Amino acid sequence: MRTGIKLRNAALGVLGWVALSSVVSAQPTTERVLTDARLLEGNDRTYIQIEFNFPVQYINHFPPNAGDELRIQINPIIANVQNRASLLLREALTPPRDDDLGLLTIIYDGELSSGPVLMLQFRRPLSYSVGQGRDFRSVLVGIPGPDRTTPCLPLN
Repeated sequence: MRTGIKLRNAALGVLGWVALSSVVSAQPTTERVLTDARLLEGNDRTYIQIEFNFPVQYINHFPPNAGDELRIQINPIIANVQNRASLLLREALTPPRDDDLGLLTIIYDGELSSGPVLMLQFRRPLSYSVGQGRDFRSVLVGIPGPDRTTPCLPLN
């Protein structure tokens, strides 16, 4: 009887240690800036929706209409003081796979003196438009139809 209790207590101790160590070593998602990137199909373009863990304000982007590298300046709106340190880091998302679109990288860079920037690298120059997501937790990049080089109208 005592051996069974000791084994049960030992097993509970090991399970508790494993659970605690995984909680301690896991990085909470609230410390990350970027959440996800997904493709959304519209009538005349494909949208790249880049999601954040907190509200952001789209400021501007460069180059204005087309290029193989897009830099989007944002203003993070954070109420939680604990998350402010993560704003100064650099992190990347795995881009959604779409061979026609040719999106190679999505990088958030919070280390720049000019403020946080979201950088997208494409395989070749594309026409695009950029705008604020409706939920204020995302930025949308619109890429026009099939040949992907025709001018892209501003996002509504």
